[in-house]
Amino acid sequence: MSKVKSLTTGDIAEYCDVNLRTVIRWIDKGNLKGYKSPGRGNNRVTVESFVIFLKENNMPIPAEFMPNSKTVLIVDDDENMANAIKRVLKKMHLNVI
Repeated sequence: MSKVKSLTTGDIAEYCDVNLRTVIRWIDKGNLKGYKSPGRGNNRVTVESFVIFLKENNMPIPAEFMPNSKTVLIVDDDENMANAIKRVLKKMHLNVI
């Protein structure tokens, strides 16, 4: 599991490829469990709540939030082959660098 304990609405918007306001609406409607940080009151969501939300909505879970996630380093002098390998590994939800 990731070392990140909570995510900002911006983080979640980036992971889900949606607008920041969409994430805030998800939280306001109770679809995504979040909390307000002290002080400025910015929304935060725990990684666990985010993963649950993704599963409930049949959305892909980023590899870094999967238990026992693996990272694969691709080294190849043929860029086309490296890109093909990268696409296959991403479909398997592996971190690729």
